[in-house]
Amino acid sequence: MSDKHELSFKEIISKYHPDYKNLGKSEIKLFLERSKHLKVENLVEESVAYRHIELAKRKKQKTSYNHVPNGHGKDLSDGSDVKFVSLTHSFDTKNNCYKHRVSITITSPSGEYKVGALRVVLYNNISQQLEYYFLPKKAWIKWCGNSSKNLYLNSPASGIIHKIQKYRLESFDELCMMTGEKMDEEIIKRQPNLLQLFL
Repeated sequence: MSDKHELSFKEIISKYHPDYKNLGKSEIKLFLERSKHLKVENLVEESVAYRHIELAKRKKQKTSYNHVPNGHGKDLSDGSDVKFVSLTHSFDTKNNCYKHRVSITITSPSGEYKVGALRVVLYNNISQQLEYYFLPKKAWIKWCGNSSKNLYLNSPASGIIHKIQKYRLESFDELCMMTGEKMDEEIIKRQPNLLQLFL
């Protein structure tokens, strides 16, 4: 059982996935013991869709997407793909220091790029917390290089991935309800007012 799987179960799956809500203590223990053999990534992916539908109904809004089992290049019907990844570290013998980075698969099994945005649930093993990011395709496609199957994001020892901080969201709910248009609006809000630099 990894901290990543335990935290994802506690904060996401047990709250939002209908098959895993209201489990008893013995069932939770069994799930956590078997988590390394389960497709926890798929359960997180399904939980995003279930929570989106639940929130949309509560807010009396039209749902923007649903889950697409075995979707080609996408997990959700809006074209976005859910990624459950970890910030990992390894020792760099050349520079005599630890390197921290995230690897995100950005191609389908057939080798084509993912269709749309990446909804990223990141387990940060430095802070031991889950973080949430909505990466529009127009952003991540620029970072990956022409022939890359993976998007690599580096981090200093602090565990902060500077390249994607402006795409970070406050909560799982925000990740579930985010769209490309809303993210564009958020980015504009987060930009410093350029006029202030000249005052």
